[in-house]
Amino acid sequence: MVGIVIVDGFWFIGLGFASLWLKLRFPKTILLLERDRLIMQRVFLGFKSITETPFLPDTKAKLVTAFEGNDDPVYSISVISGTRRAEFGTQLSREEKDWFVEHINEFLRGSVNRESEAPAESQ
Repeated sequence: MVGIVIVDGFWFIGLGFASLWLKLRFPKTILLLERDRLIMQRVFLGFKSITETPFLPDTKAKLVTAFEGNDDPVYSISVISGTRRAEFGTQLSREEKDWFVEHINEFLRGSVNRESEAPAESQ
C-alpha cells in the first residue's frame, strides 16, 4: 500500500516537471507599451492571462536571474515599477534580452520626458 502511494507521488512530480517545461518552452507573449503602462498578454495552450503594469517615474527594465541550469544563470527581462513587476523573455537569447532592455528603457525615458513636457489642461 505504501509503495503505491510513493509511485503515485512520482507521477505528480513528473507531471509537474512536464507542465513547467511546456510553460517555458511554448508560451506566446504579446507586449504593448503605452505612454503610461505596460500590458502583457500571455497565451499558453489556449488560455490567456493579461497583466498591466503602470509606469512610475522610477520604472526601469533590467535582466534578472530567473533560474540556474547547470550552474549557469538563465535571465529574464523584468520591468519593475514600484512594487509591481512584469517578467518575460526567459527563452530569448542574451542578445535579444539586451536589445529589449535597452529599447524599453529608451521608451521609458521618452515617456517620462513627454509627460513632463505635456501642457497642463486649463479649466
